[in-house]
Amino acid sequence: KAEGIWVTDPEGNKYLDMLSAYSSVNQGHRHPKIIQALKDQADKVTLTSRAFYSENMGEWYEKVAKVTNKEMILPMNTGAEAVETAL
Repeated sequence: KAEGIWVTDPEGNKYLDMLSAYSSVNQGHRHPKIIQALKDQADKVTLTSRAFYSENMGEWYEKVAKVTNKEMILPMNTGAEAVETAL
C-alpha cells in the first residue's frame, strides 16, 4: 500500500519512497487531484489517442509547441514510436 511519499510493505513496515517509480510517481502515490482527473477521464473515454477527437488536444499541442519553440509537434506513445517516426 502507498500514500503520498510513503510505501508500506506486506509486513506493515513503512518506508519513504525515494524511488518514485523511476519518476512516474514523483508527485507521490494516490494524489487526490490525479485520482480525480483519472476518474473524470474514465467517465468520458478510457483510451485516448491521436486517432480520436479530443477538445483538449489542440490547446495542448499549442502549449507544447510554444514551450519547445517548434512550429508543429506530433506526440507519440513510446520512445520507440517517436524514434521510428522521426526517422
